[in-house]
Amino acid sequence: MQQEFKAASDPKYLIIFGSVAILIVLIAAVNFMNLSTAQATRRAKEVGIKKISGSTRRMLIFQFLSESFMLSLIALLIALVLIRITLPYFNDLLGANLTLGLFRNWYTIPGLILFTVFVGFLSGSYPALFLSSFNPYEVLKGSVRNSQNNGRLRRVLVVFQFAVSILLIIGTMIMYRQINYMINKDVGFNKEQVIVINRAEAIGGKMKSFKETVHNIPGVVNISSSTAVPGRVNNNNGYMIEGRKDETFLAVSNWADYNFLETYGMTLVSGRNFDESYSSDKQACIINETAKKDFNITDIEKVRFMNPDDSGKIGYIPIIGVVKNFNFESLRNPIGPYLIRFQNEGMLWGYISVR
Repeated sequence: MQQEFKAASDPKYLIIFGSVAILIVLIAAVNFMNLSTAQATRRAKEVGIKKISGSTRRMLIFQFLSESFMLSLIALLIALVLIRITLPYFNDLLGANLTLGLFRNWYTIPGLILFTVFVGFLSGSYPALFLSSFNPYEVLKGSVRNSQNNGRLRRVLVVFQFAVSILLIIGTMIMYRQINYMINKDVGFNKEQVIVINRAEAIGGKMKSFKETVHNIPGVVNISSSTAVPGRVNNNNGYMIEGRKDETFLAVSNWADYNFLETYGMTLVSGRNFDESYSSDKQACIINETAKKDFNITDIEKVRFMNPDDSGKIGYIPIIGVVKNFNFESLRNPIGPYLIRFQNEGMLWGYISVR
């Protein structure tokens, strides 16, 4: 969830949350209109007296709209105070680093003021027109009645308010179920109590000594380096299988060290993990169940991948194990073919994972 607040996140989330905010504002505006028109008789005498005293309809409309603008401004100030108070707790909850940033851009404050004026006009326009239309003589005689059109409009507004409220409640229930699903879903690895350090290349040639030092810290169970971690993947790489040169297979590739599977608590379905006692493992790979199925591999010991290196020379990559499928991308995406290749000491870029 934390990644949803990063700059490179999908903009559709901003559209969704913005739409929800607009719907909530619309509900509040409609509610204000309903309450104002429902309580019109309480202010009817005020309108009648002001009209007899010389107030025009335009002056009354200006008064009622001013009251609506003032309420919108007060609501804005209260909202800013609440944001200032609750934002640190919200950041702690999601691990985000959001700021209010009122003075970061020149258009922020003018935009808030324009939005406040718009909301005030939207919510106060109909009550202002309705209240200012009262006949002062009928008001003072106590014979003011809501017109049929006014009653019909109020019913429409109430239906709209309930429809939007039901829509938001349904959306909230769906989001709750999705979040609950993500929390309880078996993603194929242990995602708890793992610290991931990005830009491992900054350590340079001291990678081995760094990992040894960190591993000796009390409480550290394991440490691993890799070019990808669950949730952060490399591009797809093309492979061929020895004896099947007419076929090309695409798979996400991750170059990892001996401790990657143990650090993330991944389970081997068959075969074995990388082992320092086998020098040939530095050219080997471990595949996931999807790769075995999609590439039609029945016996991993009889299959070698073929992949050209930077010089164009074909390298042969034996398969030593099959790891249980794990979600290396969003839960929305199906689990695709995945290859874990051995990370040589000269490959310094990527991530460091500490459990």
